[in-house]
Amino acid sequence: MSELLSDELVEELIGVLLEIPVMEIPSTRWGYFSQAPGAQYFTRIPDNQRLDLRYIVRQLQWNHDAAGEWVLPRIIAQIERDFAGSKPARRLASVRERIVRARPAPRHPGDLTVLHLFDLKPIIAMWVDLQSKEPALSGFAVPTGAECLLDYLSDSVKDNGAAKGFWAKGKAVVLKPFLLDPVHTPIESVRGEIAKLRGLLGTKSLIWAAYAREAADVDSLWGELRDLVPPQPQHHLVALFGMPPGVRSPEGVMELPAPRFTRRHLREWAEEIARARKWTPGAIDRWAEAIVKGFEDCAAGLPIEKVYDRLKCHVEAVTRDREEDEFMQSLQYRM
Repeated sequence: MSELLSDELVEELIGVLLEIPVMEIPSTRWGYFSQAPGAQYFTRIPDNQRLDLRYIVRQLQWNHDAAGEWVLPRIIAQIERDFAGSKPARRLASVRERIVRARPAPRHPGDLTVLHLFDLKPIIAMWVDLQSKEPALSGFAVPTGAECLLDYLSDSVKDNGAAKGFWAKGKAVVLKPFLLDPVHTPIESVRGEIAKLRGLLGTKSLIWAAYAREAADVDSLWGELRDLVPPQPQHHLVALFGMPPGVRSPEGVMELPAPRFTRRHLREWAEEIARARKWTPGAIDRWAEAIVKGFEDCAAGLPIEKVYDRLKCHVEAVTRDREEDEFMQSLQYRM
């Protein structure tokens, strides 16, 4: 997976932006970044100007317009022009040049069909910011009704944690998420499985996840995990709790934003793969239309389980039929 922009570069950009007095005004600040494609779906903290800018910049790392232009340097250049002649504007020019040089490399075509790389950027951007840099137990709650999300989020946390240096590549293990159920997976059995992790945690960082519908169950599991981790652990234990919206998180568990997928996310996913394979514009448009067929955007976003089912179907097809004409021929049966 390609490296993200370094923390140092992101923080320097934020520091320079906050030297411009109007950037303290949430509406003015957002006026610049709202032009980015999909900005209406960004995770934001408007009342905390530094945190707000950090989340915005992190989510802009992979943001490109329809022509494939990286949006972040363009927005920075616009701010430079609006405050030309000022000291912050001159410093912004220097930061922008270094951001362009440090631009994350395009993802390898083979990575594009890996489903955990599908659009979880707002969640991962906040996780990166909140995750303990030193080995520790870190707990996170994701408000969602989609149990399947934990599989993809766990893999994404593993890859992004290695990219950020939280753990070395190959030194973190994703454990199969637990889906609590009174009959098939009662909480007693999950507590028993947690107790078995002590030895593994002594050798690797762990990404552990569970979906629970009751706050009491989350409280119980969080307590078991806290008892598992020694005072000075050598490795990370990242606990991800999926819970229905509205369920209370235990003290010490940090809440991540709810996932929200749109037709635009699906279209961009298909378009990026097709462009990487150098397909014709007509084929790209046809596939993009096919993959969003039957989905309508709404305030709550597209149904997550159905989105992943649709993606899995198209991944299977595009992996099997790698040439444009072969894929277009098979696509007619999915239109």
